[in-house]
Amino acid sequence: MNTCKRLISDEKDRFKNKKAKTGLSDEQLCPSYFHPNFWDGLLKFWNSDAYKHHVEVGSKYRQKVNTSHSAGTKAFEAHEMGIMEKNNGKKPPLLKVWERTHTIAASRRVREADATKPLVFTSPHAMEIARFDENGSDDVWADDDGSDDAGEDGDVGGDNARNDYASDE
Repeated sequence: MNTCKRLISDEKDRFKNKKAKTGLSDEQLCPSYFHPNFWDGLLKFWNSDAYKHHVEVGSKYRQKVNTSHSAGTKAFEAHEMGIMEKNNGKKPPLLKVWERTHTIAASRRVREADATKPLVFTSPHAMEIARFDENGSDDVWADDDGSDDAGEDGDVGGDNARNDYASDE
């Protein structure tokens, strides 16, 4: 589903660019691989007040985000697996995965060559979180008993999962 959303979003960007460059009508810009009825539906959707509101809200929200990452489209778990492969299958601490996904790649390469060089984080907030664990713990998100948030079955939403968002009612 995400792939489909991304392709439609890419198509919208191509449509906007072609329309600005060529001045052709919306109907004339219909890609040959789209059925005209589907294209009409997309145009109606992109021009609707609800969609414009959605875009505006999303844009405002993205401006407020403090922590950006450098993981790209690769899942954090895939980055973790990459670290594990380099370390003979040993699972890395979450802080190591955080540093991998929230630092500038060039600064990681410099640090690999010279351990005294600092990492360059993607944002001040990302650096604060990375420096949060100054006691040397392997898992900055561990509970006081050393366990993580996973329930008995390993699912984060399990019965024994800690709920930081629960009200104190």
